[in-house]
Amino acid sequence: RRQIQELVARHRADDGEAWASLAFTATLWLSAMAALVATGGHWAAVIFLAFNMVRCFIVFHDAAHLSFFEDAGMNRVLAQVLQYFVNYSYEEWDANHNPHHAHFGDSTVRDASLTVFFSQRELAEAPLPLRWAHRLIRDPLLFFPLAGLFVFWINKPQIHGPSRAAMPLLLWLFLGPQTALSYC
Repeated sequence: RRQIQELVARHRADDGEAWASLAFTATLWLSAMAALVATGGHWAAVIFLAFNMVRCFIVFHDAAHLSFFEDAGMNRVLAQVLQYFVNYSYEEWDANHNPHHAHFGDSTVRDASLTVFFSQRELAEAPLPLRWAHRLIRDPLLFFPLAGLFVFWINKPQIHGPSRAAMPLLLWLFLGPQTALSYC
């Protein structure tokens, strides 16, 4: 029991580390915005911004799981702020993503947040083309872009629409229309 507690303690949130990470993330994001403005939306600046948005989403993910800061309230505030930078509603995340961890691996529960719909045995017994398709779609180079396309742009536009519109609008207001269009 003591060994487990020591192991878990190494992975607990640390406010000092969290603030340093958040400052670095903000610096990178502002650098990406500056690069977009300075280059007029050059493809390298857009890719730099895309990588920074992934980093912002990782911070959002950890904050939404209440694991970025030591205090749950601080995590909620951060997730509510970051939702406008990652184009995903914190309330939607809290309602759909967090609960799926409660029953992940329970084959009797089916919900839309699951990314695995069958057991290893069921997959092994499936026809070869289905097994190949499963392997192909589970490759990270395909899975994450396709999952992101579905989750952030196709799924539930009436819910995600306002946060999708907020970031380009803010960019247009502060950095001009060319940068806002590059972001879209």
